[in-house]
Amino acid sequence: MAASKELQNSLKKLDVMLKDTQVIRKKWNQLEKTIKLKKAHEDTVLMDMKEFAQLLRQYKSTWVLLDQAGKAVDDAVEKTASVLQEKRQQEVTSTGRRKRHRTNGSESSAENSFTPLAVGTKVAALTPGSRRDDAVWIYASVVNYLPHKKKYEVMDEDEGEDGDSPKEYMLSVSNVVELPLQCHFEKGDLTLAMFPGTTSFYPAVVVRRTRDYCEVQFEDDADETGQTPARKVRIGHIVELPNMHR
Repeated sequence: MAASKELQNSLKKLDVMLKDTQVIRKKWNQLEKTIKLKKAHEDTVLMDMKEFAQLLRQYKSTWVLLDQAGKAVDDAVEKTASVLQEKRQQEVTSTGRRKRHRTNGSESSAENSFTPLAVGTKVAALTPGSRRDDAVWIYASVVNYLPHKKKYEVMDEDEGEDGDSPKEYMLSVSNVVELPLQCHFEKGDLTLAMFPGTTSFYPAVVVRRTRDYCEVQFEDDADETGQTPARKVRIGHIVELPNMHR
């Protein structure tokens, strides 16, 4: 605010100087016209010298005012820079507040826009109590979503032995990954793929992709010769590798 007032005062001074310069300029023009008229009708050297002296005085006054105006312009420029700096600082502070407000709003919006997976959706589910080194991802389907707990109830797709009832788990949203119906993976992509002949998922890298399958190499799957075979995994049984395995 202080810089803004100083700038206004500088601009007022400059405006006064410019008006004074215009007045002097008018007097200058009038004297020039007078001299020209007298030269056309008279040949009085003394009158010419007197008027010439007046012209010199006006000329000097003009340059003095122009010099003062130049200094006033420099002062106004400096004050303008100070005002702009104050304004930028205010905008940075205001923008920071708006960003914090928007961030809180976007988090709330993201939470409100969450759409749970439909019942029956096939997923890769991280079983309870699993740690990073021994995490077990199983093939499961969504049974229910409990919004007050923000958890899914899923059912293991493995029928088990002796006709046992499939196990059900209560899992947080982050531990349930929908299985895509299409494959967009490329060679070298890190994935979580269902090992052939099982209903468990393990980290694997894509070797080749076809219309119906992805050929992958699983971690810790080397044979006696040290070679890791490429195994076919059906589309819909492979997802992007979760961050916990990276």
